[in-house]
Amino acid sequence: MTKVKILFLGANPENTVKLALDREIREITYKIRLSEGRDLLVIESVWAVRPDDLLQYLNQYKPQIVHFSGHGSTAGEIILQDNRGNAKPVSQEAIKALFTTLKDNIQLVVLNACYSTIQSQEINKVIDYVIGMNAAIGDEAAIVFAAAFYSAIGFNRTVQEAFDQAKTALLLEGIPGENTPDLLIRDGVSPCKTITHLNISSDFEVFKSFRKVFDRPAFTTSCINELFIKELTEAIDDIQAAINTGKLYSRSGRLLAEIPDKGQFQSISFQQVFDKLPGYLTELKILTVQFENFFKTIYPSYSNLSNFYSMVRSVDRMANRQYILIFVQRMDEIDQARNKILDLLNSLLIGSNERLYPLIELSSKVIKEGRCGGLDEIVALLNQGMNST
Repeated sequence: MTKVKILFLGANPENTVKLALDREIREITYKIRLSEGRDLLVIESVWAVRPDDLLQYLNQYKPQIVHFSGHGSTAGEIILQDNRGNAKPVSQEAIKALFTTLKDNIQLVVLNACYSTIQSQEINKVIDYVIGMNAAIGDEAAIVFAAAFYSAIGFNRTVQEAFDQAKTALLLEGIPGENTPDLLIRDGVSPCKTITHLNISSDFEVFKSFRKVFDRPAFTTSCINELFIKELTEAIDDIQAAINTGKLYSRSGRLLAEIPDKGQFQSISFQQVFDKLPGYLTELKILTVQFENFFKTIYPSYSNLSNFYSMVRSVDRMANRQYILIFVQRMDEIDQARNKILDLLNSLLIGSNERLYPLIELSSKVIKEGRCGGLDEIVALLNQGMNST
């Protein structure tokens, strides 16, 4: 089940007007519990927030939604607290820099504070959805708006629909200020994302850095199409090491990329794929090693184990054709094992703008269609064997 984290940040310094922040989070939590998506939304709260707390808690909780409730200044500053509990303004530049460094998982920011639209405009340059207030907003209006917004989110409404419903809630209660909230949507971003999409889109971003692990010839080439055994086994070893260490290295030891671990994904479906991958890779490695060992057992004098194609050609030259079907079937098993891995990865990419991994054509099909050249007798034997089974 996909979870979406909401981080509620509250700040009400000693030397500012007292706000009913406790009521606000209580109403938000209550509305979420009444919604259909109560099991999808997880809300965490942090109080008396200081500037140096922001990085700590945003890194700690890795939320998809950040909700700030407190004061804002007419200059567009967010008012946090200093170490003595007094007001500490934070500039637009600082807040934009903050979200720029954390934009990988945060999809929506709600600034439930007066005059926060100015901040919202800066944040929206790096975050898809931002809600701010274009004027002063009273306690009651802030509470009703926030509660209605998260209620709609909990019923799997889109961000735009939830925003519109929250404004409508103010009208229904007869509370002035329905035109105070502003929803800003980054250019090129759809207003029609729901809570599930909020989470998955952030996981897609994390997954992008993992793609390059499988973008290599060993995961695009049929065995019979000049695929080298050494190339395939090295690729498997490299991928397993990258998953285990979080780092992808070249064969010469140069660091190529940092690789995410499953803990960086919010969606359980992404985490489950990372749980399955090691077993699938081990299965593929076993099939590859078994193929090589089987060939060596049958032809112990043959030493040129360069690639699958040359090995099958050698069978033809040695006139021991009874093993051809076995070799081709084993190559198909290897091709299918790689497709099993690619299918697993593709299951994560459906619904994103990312291209899917192309599946590997089975070696038997390539041979039977005569597209590997110089194997006429093997093609005939393979067709005969396949037709008789």
